[in-house]
This record gives sequence, structure tokens and C-alpha cells, in this order.
Amino acid sequence: MRQKANPEERQRSLIVLLSVFPPWIANFVYIFMFQVMQGLDFTPAAFSLSGILMYMGITRLRILDLSPTVRDVLFERMRDAIIIIDRQNIIVDANRAAETLLGMERKTLVGRRIERMAGDFSGFCEQLAAGQTQPFETAFKNETENSYEVTFIPLLDEQKLPQGMMISFRDIRQRKHAEAVEKENFRMAEALQDVTIALTSTLDFDEVLDRILENIYHVLPCLMANIMLVDEHNVCKVERLKGYLEPGLEEWVKTVRFNVNEAPNLVWMAESGEPMVIPDVLAVPYWKHNNPLMRSYLGAPIKIKGRLLGFINLDHGQPGFYTTAHTERLKVFADLAAVAIENARMFKITQEMAITDSLTGLNNRRNLFVLAEKEVHRALRYGKALCVLMVDMDNFKDINDTFGHQMGDVALRQIADTFRGHLRDIDVVGRYGGDEFCIVLPETSGADGKLAAERLLAELTVISIETPSGRLRLRASVGVAELKYNDRSFEDVLFRADQALYQSKSGGRGRVTLISAPEAASTEPPAV
Repeated sequence: MRQKANPEERQRSLIVLLSVFPPWIANFVYIFMFQVMQGLDFTPAAFSLSGILMYMGITRLRILDLSPTVRDVLFERMRDAIIIIDRQNIIVDANRAAETLLGMERKTLVGRRIERMAGDFSGFCEQLAAGQTQPFETAFKNETENSYEVTFIPLLDEQKLPQGMMISFRDIRQRKHAEAVEKENFRMAEALQDVTIALTSTLDFDEVLDRILENIYHVLPCLMANIMLVDEHNVCKVERLKGYLEPGLEEWVKTVRFNVNEAPNLVWMAESGEPMVIPDVLAVPYWKHNNPLMRSYLGAPIKIKGRLLGFINLDHGQPGFYTTAHTERLKVFADLAAVAIENARMFKITQEMAITDSLTGLNNRRNLFVLAEKEVHRALRYGKALCVLMVDMDNFKDINDTFGHQMGDVALRQIADTFRGHLRDIDVVGRYGGDEFCIVLPETSGADGKLAAERLLAELTVISIETPSGRLRLRASVGVAELKYNDRSFEDVLFRADQALYQSKSGGRGRVTLISAPEAASTEPPAV
């Protein structure tokens, strides 16, 4: 006990030991030396001396004080690992937590120099040798790698002189885990805020999808990620992707098509509406497109109101990487993607309603003027040719009066289909009003415009409409006007095209009229 106990404990032990001896000595003298000191018994006096010694122990050394015992109990039961070293950095004590942490019994630890402790002690031994006593974090690889906060507490005597050091190792795994969770939650909140701002600030479909994919990449660990959309034939196409860095991989992913019914993972997500994790794609028989860099798969369906819009897919290089927490987060992004896609679809419909004629699907009058004005200004700026066609159906009123407006609507839709099928992508066509249509032909001279009008007129006469009285053929008249160098707007050309149409009507209908050459002069200014 003298070897292991501190000086105070040795003093308490010694006073108790000394208090036992006086009665024994006095009684020994009385029994064995009775001839010399017959009748004289010093035992009561010896007990008095014992009492005095015990009194000194109780009052001065506090041998009955529970605090040392309590301190020892607390020291042993502390969760923090504690090591006590002296001024020579020799370990003089360690509690049970320290034994567990270091994998050594106390009797083995006591007497060792702390600098000679192998392995994970090197970090704080260097700090101790350098005189740095600020707390720091370290890790011990015993059964698992755990994080500890190391604290140095100097031990001082009554004169405030250093006698050693207490080193405390506090397990901070839970704190680290809580910090990591808090950090992930913060990143998730930031990502959701960014996506929400994108949803409310722009209706650009591509931009919103890019923001969603970027935030997924920021919050959910993955090697590669993509967003696939499903068309009306239940075929998936990758619309946005990130991380496909292998040569040729990105081009392949952009062009590949997946039929939802032929991919079991897509079928399951489409039917259940829930995310899906595949721990190791190499162990899945139906996974045809194996990428050696890809091992774990996480996917989520994009659905709104029970309608499948697409999928979000994440890949990771570590097998068994994705967990339930990852699926919950991806589902949030999938729901946001569904809202974005639906908003973009509704916005597109609204835009189309604002610029197209609801019956024919052609440009309405307002959008026709906007697009035609741009083409006229472009032609004037670059000295390009342009002509305008005005088309009017000759017998359309008879169709409405005889067979009703529903039959007239059928005729208008067939006329629109004819224009779409026989005009170039750069041509602008719109419904001017009623049964009148206007066509702008960029980079087309008056003569070429007249030829184009004649071909269109021939195609219109081919249209046959089934009526209760038999098949009805359509007839039309066309007026053509060419852009002149001194024109300043689309209406200038339109005015002459309307005049040409009037000439076609008054000249017997069913024909094409081009404004005469003097009136439709060249777009080039006259020579001076």
C-alpha cells in the first residue's frame, strides 16, 4: 500500500497502525514482567495513548472522512479515461476506463514512462513534450476507431508547484455523430432552400432540373447521378446528368433509352412509388449495363398525382453504401422534381395558349405579327429577300352555312396540317382571322414565293372533307408580296399581299397573284 498510495493515504495508514501498538506493548509488559513490576498495569494508560493517536488521526488526518473513499470510487467509475503521471512523465495511476481504453491492466501501466507507450499515444506525447497543454482531439484504433478529446490538468502541491499531470480522455463519438448529423441537416436545409428558390424564381425547366441535380450531388454522396424522364410510350431518356467522366460514357448515357417495363428496378419504383436501394449491382442478374466504377445504386421515382414522370438515379463505387437515411432524402428531391416538371408543363401549356391558335395549333394573330416583324427587320438589316403570302379559302362560308361550324373546324385543322407538312422550319405561318392565313417566307424572292404559293394551292385542293352530301373539295386564293428596300415594317408588306389577294379574288378565285414588278421592286436600293 505504501508503494501505491499517495502521501496522505500513507500517513493515515501509519497513524492507525501506531495506535494499535501501545495496548499490546503495555499488556506484554504486565504479563511477562510481573516480578519486577508486580501489580502495575499500564494497559489503561496505553489505551489512552491509542486514543490520543486516533484523535490526532481523526482531527488532523481525517481518517474517518469519506471524501477520499468517495474520490477513489468516483475515480474508478468515471467514464472518462484518466491517467496520472508524475513530473518525470511516469504513470503513477490509471482508472478502469483507462485500462479498457489502452487494453492494459493498471499494474502493467504503473511505472511506465508515457513516452514509451506505443501506437496512438504519439500524438499527445508530442504535445506533452512540447509543453502544449491545450485540449485536442485524437483517435484510438482498438476495436473500432473512436474519437477522444484529450485534456491536460496540472497537479500542484500546496506551494503551487507542479507535481505531475492528470490526462483525461473523453469519448466524443456521440458528439461527433451529433455534429455530423447537424451538419448534414444544415446542408439538406440549404439544398432544399436553393431548390425552392429555383422553383419560385424561374420556370425554366432545364435550369430547375440542373439546380436539383447540383443539390443532390451536394447533399447525397454519389459517384454519378442523372434525372430520367418518361415519355408517352413509357420510355425513359436521361435529361440531366452529372459525374459521368469516363471517356464515351456521357455520350452513351445521353443517347440510351430504357423501357420502364423491361427494367425490374424501374417497374418496382413506378408501382410502389418508393425509392429503391441495390447494395451491389454486380450481384443483380438483370443489371445489364455494368460499370466497374459503379457498385451501389439508389433510385427514386418522380411521380405527381399518381402519374409517373421519371426517375432520379444515384451511383456509388462502394458496395452497400446507401442507407434508409439516403432514400428519405432522395425522395424529397424527387417530390421537388415532380413539382418542377409539372410547373414547367403547365407553363409551357400556358405559353402555347398565349401564342397559338387553339383550333389549328398555328401561331395566333398576335404571335404571327411578332415573329413576322422580326423576320422583316432581319431581312432589311442583312439585305435578304422575303415575301409574304395571304391565303383565303374561297368556299369556306358555304361549308359553315351548309354543314355547320364543326365541319368548318375540321376543314381548318386539315388546312393547318397541310401548311405544317409543306413549309420549311424557318417559315412563319399563322391564322390571320377566320379562314384567312398568313405565311412569311424568309430568304425567298417574289418569283420563288409565287411558285411556293402555287404548290400550296395545289396541296389545299387535294384536301377532301367527308360531308353528309359527299366529299367536299377546298378552294383557295393567294396573294404574294415581296419585301422592298424602303419597307419599314411587316405591315407594309402585308398591305401589298392583301392587295394581291384581292386581285386573286376579283380575278376569278382559286389562283395566285404576285404584285406587279414595279410595285414589288428589288430589296436593293436604286443606283444613283
